Amino acid sequence: MILTPKKQKKSRLKNIFKCCYAGKLAIIAVLSLFINVMVYFIQYFRGIYTGNYSHYFLIAHVFKGFSGNVDLVGIIFIISKIIFLVSIVLAFAFELLIRIYDVFSKEN
Repeated sequence: MILTPKKQKKSRLKNIFKCCYAGKLAIIAVLSLFINVMVYFIQYFRGIYTGNYSHYFLIAHVFKGFSGNVDLVGIIFIISKIIFLVSIVLAFAFELLIRIYDVFSKEN
């Protein structure tokens, strides 16, 4: 019996990173969405302990952040929200460009 080394299976995550920018941007969007949810829970529990619920809802906190009265958690929230929105838009744009390129390359 001859022992041969098994072929290593390529993980799907590596394939996504090698594949295209849309996969990378989608992963970045999911990670920033996770950060948004965690920050929202931090703000919610902070509101429970301080008794001030109105300033710790999602939209109110963003407007409070842009008014200049902001803490570190608010800065992290705003940055992760911007990263989430930009990466989602870019992921859809890259995916659309790839599909358009495939259509035109099949016609020629």
